[in-house]
Amino acid sequence: INAGKVKLLSIENSLFYRNTKLRGHINFTYMNILSAENYPTTGQRIKSIPQFTANAVISKSILTLQDISLWVMAKLTYYSAQTMAVSAFRDGVPFSDPEYELRASFLPDISMELRWKMISAKFQCKNIFNSRYYRGTMYNIDVPTQGRNISTTIEIEL
Repeated sequence: INAGKVKLLSIENSLFYRNTKLRGHINFTYMNILSAENYPTTGQRIKSIPQFTANAVISKSILTLQDISLWVMAKLTYYSAQTMAVSAFRDGVPFSDPEYELRASFLPDISMELRWKMISAKFQCKNIFNSRYYRGTMYNIDVPTQGRNISTTIEIEL
C-alpha cells in the first residue's frame, strides 16, 4: 500500500529554563506543505493535523524545607484549526463535508506536587475550563476529546 508522498517545511523549537525555584519549557511545531501526492491536504495543511501546535509550561517551587518541597505548575496548550473530510450523520441525516474545519483549541492545565522524602502526592486538573474540543482523524469523523479531568497520584520510591 502506497500512502502517498508529501514534502513539507517544518519548524520545531523547544526552549528550557531551569533553576532551583523555577522551571520553564516552551515548544512549538509548524508545518507547511510544499507538495503532496496521494496525500490528504487542504492548501498548505495536512488534513486532520494541526498546522501549528504550541505548549508553554512553568513550574514554581513555593515551599522548600529540609525533606519537603511543594511545586505548582501551569501548562497552556494550543492547536490550530484542522481541516478534514467528514462523512457521518447529523441529527439522523447523512452529512458529508470534504473541507470540514475543526476550530482551534487553547487548553490550560494546572497541577501541584508535594514531595516528602521518598513519597510524593500530585494533584492535576487538565482542561480547567472544561472546553469542548475535537481532534481530527483519518477515519472521516471528528473525535470529541476529554473535558475537565481531575486526578491525584501518590508515589512511593522503594
